[in-house]
Amino acid sequence: QVSLTGIKTKWSVFYSVSGLAFCGWTLKTTGDTVVVPEKPLLVTDTTYAHSLSSDLVLYQTYYSCIQCTSRAGLSSTATSDGITPDNTNPLAGTVYDLCPDSCGSTTDITYSPDNTKLWFRWDEYSDPQSDIEFYEWNYDQDCSGNYLLNAFQRVGVVYEVRETRSLSH
Repeated sequence: QVSLTGIKTKWSVFYSVSGLAFCGWTLKTTGDTVVVPEKPLLVTDTTYAHSLSSDLVLYQTYYSCIQCTSRAGLSSTATSDGITPDNTNPLAGTVYDLCPDSCGSTTDITYSPDNTKLWFRWDEYSDPQSDIEFYEWNYDQDCSGNYLLNAFQRVGVVYEVRETRSLSH
């Protein structure tokens, strides 16, 4: 979660043979510390968004708890697996320009004898707060930010891209 000022929760519908009398949402941290006291919900609700009066603490894990009580007075609680705010960027690895297969080199190069192939490799990026979910790549000819692909291309968690294009000088 990036936002420090709000939290949104979604859950499956609670069901009771006798019907539901009350449902409520509570926000807690590790150790059952209540951050936001119980807020009443409609028994038909399946989502709840809450704006906070103070920011969530970075890297603290928060748990949404939904408790519903049946007309028979029996209660059941569902607790999320937790969300940890992280609004810091990953730490960048190093990107290497590789010589296409005609060179056989796996070290960083400055010039390439092939104007139709682009090969890049990078060291793994890191994020101390959360894992790297995926990488995206693009390129420009002069580091101006005028990218040659219309959009960044998602490549998952691989560490190398081999692209064949007609490149002009």
